[in-house]
Amino acid sequence: MAKTCGYICPQCEGRGFLDDFSDCNWCTDNPMLNKTDMIEIYHNNRCGKSRDALTILTEKKVDFKVIEYLKNPLTASQIKALLKKLNISAFELIRKGESIFKENYKDRQYSENEWIAVLEQNPILMERPIVVNGNKAIITRPPEKVLEIL
Repeated sequence: MAKTCGYICPQCEGRGFLDDFSDCNWCTDNPMLNKTDMIEIYHNNRCGKSRDALTILTEKKVDFKVIEYLKNPLTASQIKALLKKLNISAFELIRKGESIFKENYKDRQYSENEWIAVLEQNPILMERPIVVNGNKAIITRPPEKVLEIL
C-alpha cells in the first residue's frame, strides 16, 4: 500500500483501491502521496520455501515488510485485494495438500466469496510465500521466482 503524507483519501479511506477493487484515481493522481511502495512478503516461518524467499530478498538488499499472515490473519477485503494482484481465483490460492483442506473442503463446490471466507477462517490454507511489489504479486514457488517481481 502506498505511504501517504497522513491525509486520508476521501474515496478509498487510504486503502489505495475502491470497494470494487479498482485502483483509486484520487490516490493515483494526488501529488501529495509518496509513491514508494515497499515490497511485502506473506511469510510463514515454518515453511522452508518461505524462509528461502526471505533470504533472497535479504541478500538482494531490498527493503521489504514481512507479513506473518498466520499470526495476523487477512480479512476478506485483504484477501480480495491480494487475489487481484496475483490475478488468480481464491481456489487457486488454496493449498490443496493441507489436511484441513482434504478433510473439510476437498470435494466441495463453493463460490469465489465462499472460498475467500474459507481462507479467512483458515489462513494455513493460503499458498506461500507470496511477494507483493506495488500492484503485482506472485507466489514464489520456487523461491527464486521472487527475482521476477523485483
